[in-house]
Amino acid sequence: MRHFDDAVTALYMESDSSSDQTDADAIRSVLKGETEAFRILVDRYKDRIFSLCMRQCGNREIAEELTQDVFLRAYRALSRFRFEATFATWITRIALNVVQSYFASARYRESRISVRFDPDTHDRASSSAFPTPALTEKFHDCFAKLGARFREVLALVALEERSYEETAQLVGIPVGTVRSRLHAARLALKRCIFEEVAL
Repeated sequence: MRHFDDAVTALYMESDSSSDQTDADAIRSVLKGETEAFRILVDRYKDRIFSLCMRQCGNREIAEELTQDVFLRAYRALSRFRFEATFATWITRIALNVVQSYFASARYRESRISVRFDPDTHDRASSSAFPTPALTEKFHDCFAKLGARFREVLALVALEERSYEETAQLVGIPVGTVRSRLHAARLALKRCIFEEVAL
């Protein structure tokens, strides 16, 4: 298993290929044993997945590790991919699960002590801006305190700027539920940020 993980990680690190091959064709090639074809998918979606992770965790090193984990999990689960769905939707769901797992982990709690937020890097990956690095860091602390179902909706709509309809499809809930969760998430986030900052 270790050798397998290293092989996939190498594909991730070396991804620089360009191809006209469709996602579905690349997946079929991988499933036939052409492991190198996975590099096409990595190259095509690496930046998008990194951005999703970065905008939520606010730290480049951690976002990079989470992104690698997303592609490793995607490779392992590729045989269960259903071709009626798009690979973009499928791997985004994996990324959301990976980020949620990170926020629920002991590693995250330890990182709040040992790894500080990188505001300069975050500004390059996210359009969401706060007046000061302190407030930006407070945002990520409060964001992590939200329940998972609120966090994923807020990340997709507010940070990724996806539509309500696309978010509903990714998360698997009605559009009305997306709206209500987003409203609740924004209120909770605002209360956490500004009430704590005012203390």
